[in-house]
Parts: sequence; C-alpha cells; structure tokens
Amino acid sequence: MWAMAAASEFKNNKMETKKKVDENKRLQEDNTKLQEELEFYKSISNFPNALVGNMYVKYIDGKKVWVDRHNITHNPELLHQLDKDNDVSQWIDDIHIRFKDNDW
Repeated sequence: MWAMAAASEFKNNKMETKKKVDENKRLQEDNTKLQEELEFYKSISNFPNALVGNMYVKYIDGKKVWVDRHNITHNPELLHQLDKDNDVSQWIDDIHIRFKDNDW
C-alpha cells in the first residue's frame, strides 16, 4: 500500500512539474513576442519628420514595417514590395493619377 501511494504521489508531482515547465515555457515565449512587439512600436521614433497619424503598419513578406502614407508614393520600389491589401492597392492606383488643369 505504501509503495502504491508513494508511486501515485511521485506521478502527480511529475505531472505538476511538467505543467509548470510547460507554463513557464509558454510565458517565456509570450514575453519574447511582447518584447519584439514593443521594440517594433518604439521604432516609430526612427521617423522624426513623419506625423504619427500618417504612419501605417504594413507587411513585407509577413514582417511588420512602418510606412509613411504621405511619402510612400515617392518610393515606388518600397510600395511594390509591400504585401497587398486594400490600402496598398489604393496607394498604387493613386500613383498613376494625373490631374489636368481642365479637370477643375
């Protein structure tokens, strides 16, 4: 009896330890993701002349990048590298708009 109780308690302790290790690993992964996210959002300060309201989070090959909506049309290479979404498609279309004096 005593041996069975000890084995059962050992098994329970082992399972609790495994749960704690798994939870610790998950928390470390979450922490790493949050640190990366924080570093990304802090990187907006690399654009000192841009208005925050003009900044968009877009993706290039699934990686987040800051895009200044006001100046993106001056850099068509970057614009065409962005993953396509509604905003990017509209920005690409806006490059080709030409106004004529008689349009007004």
